Amino acid sequence: MKNKKIDLISLSFNILLIAALIGGVILVGQNQNTQRGAYFAGASLLIQPTTITANAGDVVPVQLWVQTANSAKVSAVDVNICYDKYLTMGTVDPTTLVDLNSDAFKGIEYIKNDATTSCLRLVAVSSGISPDKLGSGLVKVAAIRFTAAAAGTGTLKVSNTAKVSGYNPTAGATDTAMSVSSYPISTYTITQGTPTTSTLYLKFSMSFLGVKGADSACADGSKMPLSVTVRASDGTTKTYTNVIPTKTTGVTGDGLAIYNVSLPLTGFGYANNIAVFVKGPKHLQVKYGVNGQQNFYNKAGGELSGLTNDVNTTQGFSFEKYPLLAGDVTGSTTGVQDGVVDGLDFAYIKSASNGRATVASGGYMLADINGNCAMESQDLSLMMVSLNNKQGQLY
Repeated sequence: MKNKKIDLISLSFNILLIAALIGGVILVGQNQNTQRGAYFAGASLLIQPTTITANAGDVVPVQLWVQTANSAKVSAVDVNICYDKYLTMGTVDPTTLVDLNSDAFKGIEYIKNDATTSCLRLVAVSSGISPDKLGSGLVKVAAIRFTAAAAGTGTLKVSNTAKVSGYNPTAGATDTAMSVSSYPISTYTITQGTPTTSTLYLKFSMSFLGVKGADSACADGSKMPLSVTVRASDGTTKTYTNVIPTKTTGVTGDGLAIYNVSLPLTGFGYANNIAVFVKGPKHLQVKYGVNGQQNFYNKAGGELSGLTNDVNTTQGFSFEKYPLLAGDVTGSTTGVQDGVVDGLDFAYIKSASNGRATVASGGYMLADINGNCAMESQDLSLMMVSLNNKQGQLY
């Protein structure tokens, strides 16, 4: 009996020893795993607003936020924001559609809009910001502008690959990662929108390259009838011809004469998110998509909004800082324009400028590009600017 008792004691001891060894191995493994993926703080991501409604063609602005736990300070955010077919970022550089919170982040280290996966990857960093200036708690990362592509219901969400890092105040600490506890989803509903039956008014100011306010006696608006095309977000277009711009006494910073246009959009009932295409009698067609436009508009659709049925209160748009280019004065048939600026136009204007012809104030010459009533080398120089573009902007 005594030996059996000793054997039982030995057996129990051995079982406890084995269990301790197994527990030690598990604990070591857990410690190693913790060291490999240590988080010094927690964080959650947010998208605002959480519910979005818009019309097709509207700009859909959203904001990305991060909230850190225990007052941890954020230094970098790496997210993939995914959307579906009812939203788009177009084909433009996504940097132009993202407004980074510069108070919390110094710059965008990486950005890419992948049209195949419909995901925008954004890496925002705070390099150069001292730890005491880093944001903590609820911190805005960026405002992002999507566009409603078509009517439908969908989601906008942050994928579960998101990473957040920050400043770890613990002495000697090397772990800066934060555990992300939420991956937000925002729902949206896009409707087609209903055009109004009222006659809306389009008003804008514009200019022509080379046509100076001080010396353009042959550039009266009646000699420069325009073709104006308006395009809605759903693709509806309407073109108005023989639109006469009114020459004002104002000039741009470059001294170009400013012309005003006031046009009733009969049969076109879209007040918001439109694009305007303007073409002069010998000018390349230009697309205007934003108020105050100063360079090439390289996005789909347009952002011009605020049209009303009152000519006095409708939104007026400023296009004069992006002037129309002239140079289309002939085609294969002499004096018959063909819609492009090429060598035929060059030869025609060069020949006319060599002739040094002039007309009286208020007169008109097809090759007089700057409207100063005289043929000269400056007309050829202005045409050369247009030659770099050759063809007007299309849809």
